[in-house]
Amino acid sequence: CGYVDSDGDGIRELGDGSPFELMIDVIPGLGTDVCQLVAEYWGAIGVRTHLNVLLPNMTHQRRARGKFEILWSAEYQEDASVNMYAWGTTGPHFPTWHRMAYKEGPEWLAEATRMIDGVLTTIDPEQVHVYMERIRDLHTENIPILIVGFAYPVWGASTRLGNVPENKATDNAYRGWSRPVFHEQLYVKQ
Repeated sequence: CGYVDSDGDGIRELGDGSPFELMIDVIPGLGTDVCQLVAEYWGAIGVRTHLNVLLPNMTHQRRARGKFEILWSAEYQEDASVNMYAWGTTGPHFPTWHRMAYKEGPEWLAEATRMIDGVLTTIDPEQVHVYMERIRDLHTENIPILIVGFAYPVWGASTRLGNVPENKATDNAYRGWSRPVFHEQLYVKQ
């Protein structure tokens, strides 16, 4: 990546000579352990990483103002068709990480929004797959975001199991079945 540790202190330097360091905002108990592992890993490769453990109301304010470097959050769905506002330009203040996207957003974000619209209007599962991969790729190529991906519907389950969803229901009232299944919703038939 071109960032070297020229002074031998174990931390790489940016082009201006300042240390390569990042701050992760994280909510107590919601990924602090994972963020600690990330900080240790990045530290081992020369990136000083600090954890900024904040209450949720503080992280939301910092995010809304764009005053964060990295935000560890488990509140967004991995499926762009569930919480579109996190993945595309759906209104004057969305996505929350690009407050001016509605007026002056980049072309790739407009394309991602078109892909989301495509997901919501097609009934072809293969086309949904194409759209979702493109949405993921656009975000991965253009912003520093870690995206797990989107989940497929359940494609096979024992007939002894009850309450198995037969398709995706992307309404939060149904807990966003974009994740194929939640273990607590299943039961074994007698």
